[in-house]
Amino acid sequence: MIGTTAIFATQVLSDSFLESATRSAYLAWGNVDLLAADGGRFFDPALAAGLAADPGLRSSLKGIQAGVELPSSVVDLDRGNAKGLVMLVGVDPATQGPFGAYRLADGKTTLGQDLAPDQVLISASLAAALEARIGDRLRVSVGPQQAVEFRVAGIAEAQGPGAYTLRPALLRHPGGGSRRWPGGAGSRT
Repeated sequence: MIGTTAIFATQVLSDSFLESATRSAYLAWGNVDLLAADGGRFFDPALAAGLAADPGLRSSLKGIQAGVELPSSVVDLDRGNAKGLVMLVGVDPATQGPFGAYRLADGKTTLGQDLAPDQVLISASLAAALEARIGDRLRVSVGPQQAVEFRVAGIAEAQGPGAYTLRPALLRHPGGGSRRWPGGAGSRT
């Protein structure tokens, strides 16, 4: 009886470790099944359009979106708080639909199309870290010589596309208006 219990306990423990590792992997990936990258280099955003138009892939894909992901740091100029290791995520409102709308803390939803050129959405975790509020001015730095200022237009709840990176993030159309992301344009599929 002791031997049977020991074997059973070992199997339960093994299954628990496997389940835990699987959940950790899903959390690390966020809500994206596949991310195409070129070792941190930018590539032609037309790649996303080509993949979306491919009839062999169409039945397997819910959506494809070109975008930019850049590690950055953020300072809330109104509160004096800073946060490093923030992901700058460029999203395309024209292709955001299949991924769902961002649900904001004030109950509104958006695909990002209503952002003014100087506005960003921020993740709930970044808002908490900065103690940021709608309307706050943010200085976003990508590298030592590249900084851009934006205003917080909304706080995206950590659900649906708002949980994309599972880390503090700024969400913005990378080519919207007169403000461009530091470093150029890239593609996320």
